[in-house]
Amino acid sequence: MKKYNIQSEKLPFSNDLFNDFKRDEIISAETGDNLQSFSEKKEKVWTVSDLVKKINAALEIDFYRVTIMGEISNLKQHTSGHIYFTLKDAKSQISAVIFRGIAQRLNFNPEDGLMIVCSGDVNVYPEQGRLQINIKSCEPMGSGRLNIEFEKLKKKLATQGIFDEVHKKALPLIPKRVFLITSPTGAAVRDFIKTARFRFPSANMILIPASVQGERAPVELLQSLKKAEKIAYPETDVIVFIRGGGSIEDLWAFNDEKLAMAIFSCKTPVVSGVGHEVDFTICDFVSDKRAPTPTGAAQIIFPEMEKIVRQVKSIDDSLKRIMHYKIDILRHIIHKLSISLKDPVIKINEMGMRLDDITNRLENAFFTKISAKKAAYDRISIRFQKFNLLIILENNRHKLKSSLQNLHHSMEKKYNALNNNAKLLFVKLNAASPLLALSKGYSMVFREYDNALVKSFKDVKPGETVKIVPKEGSIICEVKEIKHEKS
Repeated sequence: MKKYNIQSEKLPFSNDLFNDFKRDEIISAETGDNLQSFSEKKEKVWTVSDLVKKINAALEIDFYRVTIMGEISNLKQHTSGHIYFTLKDAKSQISAVIFRGIAQRLNFNPEDGLMIVCSGDVNVYPEQGRLQINIKSCEPMGSGRLNIEFEKLKKKLATQGIFDEVHKKALPLIPKRVFLITSPTGAAVRDFIKTARFRFPSANMILIPASVQGERAPVELLQSLKKAEKIAYPETDVIVFIRGGGSIEDLWAFNDEKLAMAIFSCKTPVVSGVGHEVDFTICDFVSDKRAPTPTGAAQIIFPEMEKIVRQVKSIDDSLKRIMHYKIDILRHIIHKLSISLKDPVIKINEMGMRLDDITNRLENAFFTKISAKKAAYDRISIRFQKFNLLIILENNRHKLKSSLQNLHHSMEKKYNALNNNAKLLFVKLNAASPLLALSKGYSMVFREYDNALVKSFKDVKPGETVKIVPKEGSIICEVKEIKHEKS
C-alpha cells in the first residue's frame, strides 16, 4: 500500500490544522479492506468529505476576507447569473467565483485580461475538490478603474445633452485674442505658440497658468477658465486648453465633472488641445472644438495669413469682374432706354406738326363744304331762273349766308379749342420734362449698385455709393450720414 505524506509548508492554510494529524497517519480513499488494516493499527481514517470540511473550517479562520489582486482569465458568465473565472499572476492561479447577488452590484464588466483587486473568502469546492476564492467585492486596478469612471461620467453627461452639436459655438474666423490655459513650462505650449506664429504672425495670445496634472490640477484649470471668461469677448476671442499626451492617469484632470460643466456654460468658444490623437477626455467632448494635438489646436484656431491674402485677392478680383459685368449691363439698358425715350422737344415738334395737319384738314373740309354749297346753289339758281322766285331765292340766300356764318364760327371755335389743347399739352410736357428741373439746378440721385432712383432717405444706407446726375455729367458720392428732416 502506498503512503501519502502531507507537508504543511506546501498547503495554503495554517499549521494548526496538523495538530489534529499525526505525521504517521495515512489518508486514503481505498477499499474497505485497506481501511480494516488501518483500524487494526489503530490509525485515524478520514473520509474525503470530512477532510474537505476540516480544510474549509481552517480556511474560514485564517483566510476570511482576504484581499487579492490578479488578472482575469477564462471568464464564463453562467445563465444563472454567477461569474466563474481564473485569477492569476505570473507564477500562480486560483479559481474564483462571483455569485449572482454580488455580480449584479458590480459597477464594471469583468473581462479576460483585466487586472482587478478583490476581497473574498478562500475555500475548497467539495464537488470538485478545487481551491477557490468566493469574491464578495471587486474593482478594477489602476487605469481599468479610471476607464470605468470615465465611461460612467461620459454617459451621465451625454444623457444631459451637453455634448450635443446644437450647443457648439462657432470659432471666429480670425480671433482677436486667444487665452492659453496650460502649464507655462510644458513643451506643448511651446509647440502651440510656434505653430500659431508661423500661421498667423500677428496672433495675440495670453497665457493663464494652471497645473495640468496632479490633485490640484482640476481646481486650477477651473480657476483659470473663470479668469479667462471674465476678460474674454465671446464674439472675437477663444479659450484653449493645452496639454501633451500621456496615460489616462496623466490626463485625468481633464475628466473633472465641474470643469466640464464650466466649459459647457462658458460663453466664449473653447477648444480642447489635450493629449495625442488617440487620447480622449471629457474636456474633448464638451468643448466647442476638439483638436487631436496642441499643434492641431493652433491650426484650428489660427488661419494661414498667406491663404487669407490669397482669398482676399480672389474675392477682390471676383468683385471687380462682377462690377464690370454689372456696369456693361447697365450701359446696355441705358442705351436701349435712350433709344426708346424721345427728346421732349422732338415730341412737342411732332405734336405741333400734328396740329398743323389737323388745321389744314379743317380748312380743306371748310372750303370743300363751301364749294359744295355754292355748286348746289348754282344748280338751284339755274333750275329756277325761269321762275319768278326772287323772294324765295333772297330768303334762301339769307339762310345760306347765316348757315355759312354759323359753320365758319363752329369751325373757328373747334380750331381754337384744338389749338388751346395743344398749347396745354405743350405746357404739361414741358413741365414734366426732367430737363426743365435739371436746368433750374436740381439733380437726380441714383444708387450706384442697382442704378435705382433715390426718392427717400430710406432708399440708402450710410457707406453706400450714390450717383448724382445734374444737367450735365454725373457725380459719384459716398453716403456718410442720413438725417430725417421734416419739411
